[in-house]
Amino acid sequence: MKKLTALLITILITGVSLSADTVSVGGRLETFGAVNFHDRDNANDGFGEFRAITSLDFASTENSSVYLEAEARIDSEGYASGMIDDFAEDDERWLLNLREAYISYRFEQSSIQIGKQIFDWSVTDIISPSDNINPRDFTDLAEWERIGVPAVSVQIGYETFLELVYVPVFTPSKMPQGNWERELPVGLNYDLDTPNHGTGQFAVCFGTVVGGWDLGASWYHGYSFNPTVDSFAPPDINYRYNREDVFAVSAVGEIGFGLMMRAELGYFDQDDDDDFVQYVVGVDRVWSDIFRPTDQIYGLVQYVGEVEINDVMPNDFRYSDFQRGFNNSVITRLEYTFNDRREWTLACEGSYNFSDHDSYVQPSVIWQHGNVEVEAGVNITNGPSDSFWGGWDDSDRVYFKTTYHF
Repeated sequence: MKKLTALLITILITGVSLSADTVSVGGRLETFGAVNFHDRDNANDGFGEFRAITSLDFASTENSSVYLEAEARIDSEGYASGMIDDFAEDDERWLLNLREAYISYRFEQSSIQIGKQIFDWSVTDIISPSDNINPRDFTDLAEWERIGVPAVSVQIGYETFLELVYVPVFTPSKMPQGNWERELPVGLNYDLDTPNHGTGQFAVCFGTVVGGWDLGASWYHGYSFNPTVDSFAPPDINYRYNREDVFAVSAVGEIGFGLMMRAELGYFDQDDDDDFVQYVVGVDRVWSDIFRPTDQIYGLVQYVGEVEINDVMPNDFRYSDFQRGFNNSVITRLEYTFNDRREWTLACEGSYNFSDHDSYVQPSVIWQHGNVEVEAGVNITNGPSDSFWGGWDDSDRVYFKTTYHF
């Protein structure tokens, strides 16, 4: 059934592509290199990667279009191997992959998209109770990104809209590798229970604008995007993806003095695991002409908290949950650009957990000129070994990244 569905979608995409009136081409070439400050038994001190991403947008006058985003990547550690053999990805990176591939039909007040898609319903940074559809690529923890999923999505309306998404098959996240792989205590073994590949998921989102505020409400019925501890019977730690229902609301609007408020709240009802309410509240703002004409500062501060409804799993294993690891944390981002050409930018982002006293800091400098962007920075983690970031206390590194846009 999976292969038949993929074949039908491929035929539809090919048909619309061949009848397209216009074709837009874009993409980027990336190189990434990192050197770690600490020696680890299970990883090399250095890491290098080359990545090429090409996007093709085929549009026709019949209100139909096809979007394809192809990716080729190779790295020094062999994290990427093989090539796409199904519309749904597995838990390993592919050398050749389609990040997105979908066909769109637009009507007067609605649209439908069929194929591999990436959804982003978040209004907050890093942590978002509303953003649950796509799994994540945690291979390089500091660079995590969403993974496309085979889906059918229907949107009715635009400024005030209702969007429905059906994901027929399960796609797992990609877990940290190498220097980002959390080391278990001696004698303990890791085991992961993955849901049946054909298990479906469903989500619906409503959005509108009231008095200058963007308001949203969503419901997600599926699996968490990262596995958490299911049971612990030494020497085995068993992880699994929890079946869950998530009811979330969000709001974005100006509160005065140039400050934009961003807030989300979600209730997570999980099978055989903790039920909790997670909330994220933050503000951001842009200041101009600070130290010199046309310079600019962007600042963001947000707080992540939760209220536990029922306690099923031991607190000791909560650090492994990427959704809940930031509980009682402040997340910040600060960027300073020297002028309106934005050639030089100094940036720093990070988080600090007031309960576990763990932290993450990433200072960087960015240079842009034309289609070229160069970034150099440092990833620094710190905290007790049983905290979220403390588990990667020996993963500090310096990195260098170049990007060419075309």
